[in-house]
Amino acid sequence: MLCKEGDLSSQKDQIIKDLKEIYQGEYRHKYSKITTIILNSTRDREQAFMTLAQNIRTLKEIQDNKEVESIKPKLEKLYDHMNLECIRLQDFDEKMSRVKDVSIRLNDLNKNYKKLSEELNKQQMQYITILGIFASIVLTFVGGLAFSTSVLSNIDKANAYRLVFVMAFIALFFGNILYLLFSFLSKISLSKEEKDKQENFFKKPMFWFNLIVTILFVIGFCGELHIIQRLASKYF
Repeated sequence: MLCKEGDLSSQKDQIIKDLKEIYQGEYRHKYSKITTIILNSTRDREQAFMTLAQNIRTLKEIQDNKEVESIKPKLEKLYDHMNLECIRLQDFDEKMSRVKDVSIRLNDLNKNYKKLSEELNKQQMQYITILGIFASIVLTFVGGLAFSTSVLSNIDKANAYRLVFVMAFIALFFGNILYLLFSFLSKISLSKEEKDKQENFFKKPMFWFNLIVTILFVIGFCGELHIIQRLASKYF
């Protein structure tokens, strides 16, 4: 009754009568039963505690009434038990609230940790990619220089068209490899907005470089082909 009903201050006479009937004999209330009743009645804890606190005050007033002098020790025990249980439940709610706060913070920390971990993994992959690209650039330079040195060492044995053809091929091949490597490197470091703002390939200097070198390549190839045809017609 103390847990489920509202303000009982207007029902003091009836409560006194009921308590005298209950505690007149050897009746002894059980602390565990009081706890169970309070727990089962506290679905809306805030409202339940307000009601219970108000009714406990009413019980305290009844306890001081002379009509219940004969059962006063038992009422004092009931009052103490209920008061103690209210304090315990309030303390439990406060601790549960703290646990929930800690749980929320822990979840936020876990999310931040996962996000940082993913970003670190991405950065690690980017570093590995960048190192690989730099290694490729160095190898391309070395390979280009070695090939160019080999070709240029026999420059006195080649005609102008062959020289133009070979040099254009070297420039076209190694130039585009280096361009692709540096382009990939820049894409890694650029943000999405900067990537979207990048100019069209046909407006880039690399397009004009490829166009000029391709023209030289075709001129060298056609010239060399013309020389071969002249030599072939001379002997056949």
